[in-house]
Amino acid sequence: MKKTLGALVTGIGVLALAAGAGIATATPWAQPAQPRTVAAPQGQTGPRPASLLCYASARSADTGGINAVDVDERKSSWAGVFSGAATFDGTAFTGALPQQLLVSGAAVGVASGEGVIAGASIQTAEAGDSRGLIAAPCEWPTNTVWLVGGASGVGNWSTLMVRNASATATTINIDVYSSTGRLEIQGLTSLSLEAGGEATRDLTGLIPDDPRIAIRLSSETGSFVAAMQVLQLDGVTPAGIDMVTDSSAGTDVVIPGVVISDSGAASLRVVNPHDEPTTVSVTTLGKEESPLEGAQGVEVAPQSVLDLSLAGLAPGSYAFRVSANDDVAAGVSLTHTDDDGADVAWLAAREPVTRGGIAAGPHEGTLVLSGNGQVNWRSYDSEGRELDNQTLTVDKVASVEIPAEAYYVTVEAREPMYGAALLHTETGVAWLALTQDSTASQSVRLTVAN
Repeated sequence: MKKTLGALVTGIGVLALAAGAGIATATPWAQPAQPRTVAAPQGQTGPRPASLLCYASARSADTGGINAVDVDERKSSWAGVFSGAATFDGTAFTGALPQQLLVSGAAVGVASGEGVIAGASIQTAEAGDSRGLIAAPCEWPTNTVWLVGGASGVGNWSTLMVRNASATATTINIDVYSSTGRLEIQGLTSLSLEAGGEATRDLTGLIPDDPRIAIRLSSETGSFVAAMQVLQLDGVTPAGIDMVTDSSAGTDVVIPGVVISDSGAASLRVVNPHDEPTTVSVTTLGKEESPLEGAQGVEVAPQSVLDLSLAGLAPGSYAFRVSANDDVAAGVSLTHTDDDGADVAWLAAREPVTRGGIAAGPHEGTLVLSGNGQVNWRSYDSEGRELDNQTLTVDKVASVEIPAEAYYVTVEAREPMYGAALLHTETGVAWLALTQDSTASQSVRLTVAN
């Protein structure tokens, strides 16, 4: 089922600091078992406050390729934050955050309030190394972040961005996984941040060459947010830029908002953080729920990263369910290719929501909802004025086309829904999941030791 939507959204954040160097070795076997993820009961105090952190945005990479010195990148940025009633770094606002509070196409700060809050910083470039579309959402803090996406080696650049959401100093542990196992990287095992501190770490050259990378960040002393920008060149041809964001982990995880087209490729990535093999099975959630051919009972080696091809799927809108006998993290990559290069969108596993929002900015896209039941969606323009208000019945999957004038979209469902939007321009694609409303976010995701 497909409808056209008139919505509007605003975006977010930035951050910066240190760098480091290191040496890595693969250690795929004798590692301690990883903690498991559980949901804290409603009302229980946890590491996630009712404050949405806007912290990440597109960064320039020193690629030595076809950069701005050699070509007009025709780069533009948009950022915004949207809420019914909230504050941004202490300044009250309703609807769209006033543009005077945004700096250089990015919103950097803390949005606090009740109800739906959503934000993002989005950049598009028509040429050059950064050609494509990259979207960095505001995020709720947690004590564990999985970044499932990217590669290392020649032609790949990665930048890690972290912000401490705690009122005290915290230490964040960093675990890097590859196709050959967990890597011990000197200088990239932990990160210490002061209260409210931020850091940007260039990972290029630190991680040994590998086509499949995933990173787990965790803290026992506080909550934080994290994301990773990935950029790839094929020689001097742009091959994709995106922001890898937090992915839920568990024995049953869902990656929403997968839009399969004729103009690209898709694959699914699974990370097994345990010191024993685990078995996974993948199900497509489309008009029908069906097992993915070739992805049933697949063994993932200990502490390793595995990619599964999604070739052969008919064009359309999907979600993917990954089931495993132990906790895993997962993501999907969607690659859009044209005559001048390619762009990639990395999708993450997310929790279902009953109320949520997306800040899409002046970009067209497709919002994909997976579940069953009635959904009310509303769209808003750049000033936060309502454009459209409709009720939609979702039967397994439904998609809503987001027009360019719809900067923000909010969703309210009677039953929990998985939802995300794939944004697109002539040169790129980017993915944004629905941001759960602030009330439900108080049921935080905690990581506890077995």
